[in-house]
Amino acid sequence: MVRGIVDQNKRTACEICGRTPEKNNIKLTCHLARRGEPDLTSIDRLIAEFEELYGVNELEPQLWKAYFRAHAEYCTRCSMCEDSMAQERLLQASKTPGPSRLTRPQDISSDEEDDMVTLLPSFIRCTGHLFHYSCLTGGLRPGGGDSYFSRR
Repeated sequence: MVRGIVDQNKRTACEICGRTPEKNNIKLTCHLARRGEPDLTSIDRLIAEFEELYGVNELEPQLWKAYFRAHAEYCTRCSMCEDSMAQERLLQASKTPGPSRLTRPQDISSDEEDDMVTLLPSFIRCTGHLFHYSCLTGGLRPGGGDSYFSRR
């Protein structure tokens, strides 16, 4: 219902870097914003404010659109800035929460040593050839040599 209103507020250039589609072969996207930054919760905030002002039973589409036009904020971003912001969000999300510090000896459980299993290489006879199966490299090697290609 309001996507068209958002698209009508798209600027002709990226508000971060100033790139334009004509010169830079990029796509511009308009987002709902709060204080100039894209905000995924803006639509929820606008709906809550509308319902608080007019009541939850108000279903007049024109009234909602008028409220939306009067109170919504927008920002325009190019595809390159969107990609770099998405990368930055992923990088932030991949960082472990809390302060970064080295593991202390008392942080390591003493029962972990009991769980260690030593894996030894196994030899298998398969169709008349001797194969060496290495758990470290995860592959079969004819004759148990270093590499299949070194034996050719």
